[in-house]
Amino acid sequence: MNSPAFWPSDYEHGRDFVSDLDTFLGKLPKGWPYAIEMRNKHWLAPEYFGCLSRHGVAHVFNSWDAMPAVSEQMALAGNRTNPNLIAARFLLKPGRKYEEAVKTFQPYDKVKEPNPDARAAGRALIAEGKSGRAGAPDVHLRE
Repeated sequence: MNSPAFWPSDYEHGRDFVSDLDTFLGKLPKGWPYAIEMRNKHWLAPEYFGCLSRHGVAHVFNSWDAMPAVSEQMALAGNRTNPNLIAARFLLKPGRKYEEAVKTFQPYDKVKEPNPDARAAGRALIAEGKSGRAGAPDVHLRE
């Protein structure tokens, strides 16, 4: 099974997950830009963002079926965890399952359903990066 999701029940306490993440991030080689793409809204909490911030790891703003909209993630306190990197992935509208998207949008030769909310969030992230706020970050966007 290839699923990026896990649930709070996978850890007895959220602090255990953050502790394991903190240990993992602490062992990474220094000098590289790192980012975490969390696809579980239950972990978008101050402790998670604080852990990323301590290690200078960016949160990847992502549009995925079980995640809040990117604009909602952008509004969460503490979400800018690396002042030099903003990363985003616009994959699925919140609530749309992957299998449904594959059937609906094949053969991927044109835009079949514009997503104005995601585009607005992407524009805002690009503007933030270009403005030099958050330390003139690199901006990486994929739709």
